[in-house]
Amino acid sequence: MSARAAFLAVALAYAGAVLPGRLGAQAGAPPGVIVGTVVMQGTVVPLPYSVVEVESLKRELFTDAGGRFVLADMPAGRLVIRGKHIGFAPADVPVTVAAGDTVHLRIELAKVVVQLPSVVSIGNCTTPGPPSRVANPALYVLFEQVRQNADHNRLLTRSYPFRYLVQRVQTRKSYRNPAQPLDTQFVDTLQWASERSWRYAPGDMVQRQVDRGVLSDVLMLPELGDFADDAFIANHCFGYGGLETLDGQTLLRVDFSPADRIRQPDIAGAVYLDTASFQIRRAQITLTKPTSKMLENMTGVTIVDHYTDIAPGIPILSSYTSVQGLAGTMYQFGWGTSMTEERMIGTVQWIGARP
Repeated sequence: MSARAAFLAVALAYAGAVLPGRLGAQAGAPPGVIVGTVVMQGTVVPLPYSVVEVESLKRELFTDAGGRFVLADMPAGRLVIRGKHIGFAPADVPVTVAAGDTVHLRIELAKVVVQLPSVVSIGNCTTPGPPSRVANPALYVLFEQVRQNADHNRLLTRSYPFRYLVQRVQTRKSYRNPAQPLDTQFVDTLQWASERSWRYAPGDMVQRQVDRGVLSDVLMLPELGDFADDAFIANHCFGYGGLETLDGQTLLRVDFSPADRIRQPDIAGAVYLDTASFQIRRAQITLTKPTSKMLENMTGVTIVDHYTDIAPGIPILSSYTSVQGLAGTMYQFGWGTSMTEERMIGTVQWIGARP
């Protein structure tokens, strides 16, 4: 099992090549090439590690550190090129490619300016899906920034899979004697891998897996990239929780909650964004609707993730903490909570080519 048992994770990279599985040029016509740069609107300032997308061809790639990109093997005809960068509004630029031609393109992105809305509580989630661009324009902008953070991670893990080591520490705390030092159950080092087969689906949050030689029910939590997944978005509602100061930082809180129609275990929580860059800094996730079997041994689970910048516009997970309220036999023995902490150690190891 991976180090985080499919908890949230994110890491850095950009790609300078086209993704596998791309569509080639039309048969019989030499392909075209689009060479371009993504810059800040009204300037020549490049935006490194932006995402460039040709949605009609299912093609996307990262720019390099200078905001430059090359789209090769482009079919002749009219295309729409989309540029995206965290903290900026996406922009669509139409372009016409002639057979065998090289087109030079400049994509300008405007910084996001949002009039923060009043707190938008989710309440009952009867109509899940993305916020309305018309009814809640400010919330829509914040939601899109969450999705862009997720898109960067999803493209990274698909283009350049990687691994890194994490140190895991599990402790438990006595509720009978709160002053008693934490009891350390184990400390180990695990390898976290970006590649995995599981993806979010309602009703598929608990799976049987082996951890430390024991077959257990494991709660599968979406990673950051899953927040851009259509299935996750279609089954959750989103709200604005206002400004919140955590660890000395004032952050924008975007809440999410599962649809009322989901009867199985799922997750609710919040994603916290930097007020200036709109990069993710923190996420908090809580288990919803645990099964009666789960409640035999626990009262609930809460996970908190922390992120840091590793390159402009690219956040990476720095640590996470999972706190589980105990029930059953462990509670009878005097233990109130069990806490698992994981912290990245060492550096990212790329599998194959690196960015």
